[in-house]
Amino acid sequence: MASSKNTESPLDLQTVLRLFSKEAFELTKSDHVLYNPATKPRVLDSNDTTANSGSPLTFGVEFEFAFPRLAKFSSDASDETDAEVRKSFALLLNEAGIPAEFQPSLQREKLGNAYLTKTFEAKNPAAWYVKSDTTINQKAAEHKPITHHGVEIVSPPFFFSEAALDQVQYVCYLLLLTNKIKIDSSCALHVHIGNGVKGFTFDEVQAFTALYWTFEPQLQSIQPTSRISNNHSASLRTNSNIYINTNSNISGVDSMQRNEARGGLEWILNVKEEEGDDGANGIDRLYKGTIGISGTHDHDRPALNLRQLSQSATAHPIKKTMESRQHQMTLDPERVCHWISTCHGLVKEACALNSRNKFGFRYFLYLNIDHTPKEFDLPDLLKYFGLFQEAAFYEKMLCAHDHSLVFIVFTT
Repeated sequence: MASSKNTESPLDLQTVLRLFSKEAFELTKSDHVLYNPATKPRVLDSNDTTANSGSPLTFGVEFEFAFPRLAKFSSDASDETDAEVRKSFALLLNEAGIPAEFQPSLQREKLGNAYLTKTFEAKNPAAWYVKSDTTINQKAAEHKPITHHGVEIVSPPFFFSEAALDQVQYVCYLLLLTNKIKIDSSCALHVHIGNGVKGFTFDEVQAFTALYWTFEPQLQSIQPTSRISNNHSASLRTNSNIYINTNSNISGVDSMQRNEARGGLEWILNVKEEEGDDGANGIDRLYKGTIGISGTHDHDRPALNLRQLSQSATAHPIKKTMESRQHQMTLDPERVCHWISTCHGLVKEACALNSRNKFGFRYFLYLNIDHTPKEFDLPDLLKYFGLFQEAAFYEKMLCAHDHSLVFIVFTT
């Protein structure tokens, strides 16, 4: 399941649905065994007045990939053909019992000398939606007579639950088994974590930003380098305004990574909630700190993206989220759901611990800011917050990576 593309012959939808109807058919290696499309996990609706009455956090997931097809003529990658591709994926999901909508055309608006693609949103709050994605490196994969269409499939905003994760797994299997899709280093798996329609408080955003900064090396340890040195998932520790603003006075041999990391953590924890003379509040300052050094459009999508919580965002209420952008794209259902659970769990537990004991939470961060993944790894972090299933999963993954490296050394 972890391969970059589906090399087996795709199955027709009816065959896939028959497979899913067998009671003994296991969807994954985990305890999830059968998904019923009639199951309707709770989704966030901006008109739901009970959305914040003791409800769990919400999440959304975005899948990016390229869809190869035979080019009939040189201009086959037109807007009309792209729309056909998006429509076919929406049709697949609908026929499989998953409500879905598609972006019928690319709507662009002029901004200076450039054109920006307008955001597409599904009309049905429970629907997945299929849209175009221009960040996918289609040119690098272009081999006539095959053309590739960048596709992004976005889930509805689910309240975190087993039923919601089961639907995500089901969609992964539908895409894996019924289509030949291409995944390369330009494709990503994005996870949004929200708190109903009210969003997160300043204290919560500050706490998670500090946690992410402290343990970014651990979170990067399960990602390929293409997701670390990437303009669309820029590292906070090496390519952010926090980094440049807090370390401009550090030079020479003593300009150590540990000093830089500690300086960045102090900057984050010293941000105040109140608005300054420039009108920016605390969340705005945190967002502007996390974006790229250059401040250009290419660098305004850091690995931890707070844009939808900033005052500059004109976000719909259900999009007041913190977004994780650093994960390499995969349709392996187990990997997808463990990453969703990890993002959700870290946000939930970090915010809760900071609320209960702010001093203790900050002491924990300062205690570990200098630790490398070899000294305190991702499973250690997950165990600290009680995320034992996720810790066990990533322990196996990291162990497999270590064994593969040993194998390479002995066979060369």
